[in-house]
Amino acid sequence: MDEIKFSIGDHDALIYTKNDCVNCDSTKSLMDELEINYTVVNMDEVPGARAAVKAAGFRQAPVVITSSTKWSGFEEAKIRGLKPRDLAADDDIWA
Repeated sequence: MDEIKFSIGDHDALIYTKNDCVNCDSTKSLMDELEINYTVVNMDEVPGARAAVKAAGFRQAPVVITSSTKWSGFEEAKIRGLKPRDLAADDDIWA
């Protein structure tokens, strides 16, 4: 399997989502409210994305990745707790 990696780039976070996902929509809405910039990778539309997320050990959507942390599911406290040091770095996000 080819490893799929996406760059955070100029955004604060990378969010792996899927269609018809309430937790994904809640995560994006809260990040919008807090003005956190993010890139979305829809696992239902991007070939290999779901396999890459599963290979990284995640079993629930969304998967949120910042420069210093990553988690799955809707985690309001984690989103609200993001600090500037967590955001906007383009490190190896899978490390």
